Amino acid sequence: MQFNPVIVDLSHLDNVHDWDAVQKFGILGVINKATEGPGLVDRTYAIRRKPASEHGILYGAYHFIRRGDPIAQADHFLEVALNVEQPDELLLALDHEDRGVPLSNAKQWLKRVFDKTGRMPVLYSGFLIKEQVGQGHDDFLARHRLWLSHFSST
Repeated sequence: MQFNPVIVDLSHLDNVHDWDAVQKFGILGVINKATEGPGLVDRTYAIRRKPASEHGILYGAYHFIRRGDPIAQADHFLEVALNVEQPDELLLALDHEDRGVPLSNAKQWLKRVFDKTGRMPVLYSGFLIKEQVGQGHDDFLARHRLWLSHFSST
């Protein structure tokens, strides 16, 4: 069985040379890393917005959270992510995969982005969110869409 993704996440680690090929493959949306930690800016974020839009591909921004002040990281992310044309069309997401980041920091980041934009960001996580929430229930997280990262050999 062949699986073709329709939404992909990209960062500076990924090369995109042919947006026509991306569109023909069936990619409907790109969520590009905008920021990481307290100060990193992904140089590809602003560059890819225009060609994606020109090819009818939805565009979003994510922040890879690291140790440190989650409020400052959220503010940094918003400063970078929303500094584009038509920022209201962007999907905003948090990438929570660093074991050194407590769940409380991820929740503070999500709340800050919502408080500043009125938009509920998506939470991207996998093994870590499963470990941190376990069999429990979290009312705050339950209000957020979860983009679940799950890799396996099948």
